[in-house]
Amino acid sequence: MKEIEKYMFLLEASLKYDLNFETVRAKVKPTRANEEQLKDMMERGIIRYFQSGPKGKKYWLVTEQAIREWFPE
Repeated sequence: MKEIEKYMFLLEASLKYDLNFETVRAKVKPTRANEEQLKDMMERGIIRYFQSGPKGKKYWLVTEQAIREWFPE
């Protein structure tokens, strides 16, 4: 597998793993309940986002490992 293929946009991950897009998107929406988890996952490099400016939309990239942690089989 090529390095670039390890990362997916949220919509791509929802289609690949047959998950509801809104459910996947909710996993990266910061809340008090998940902010530590998101921070940890970003530090480990299994999720990240790009934001074009301070108020710009966030474009998230996730790995298969992140999906497995959020949605164990």
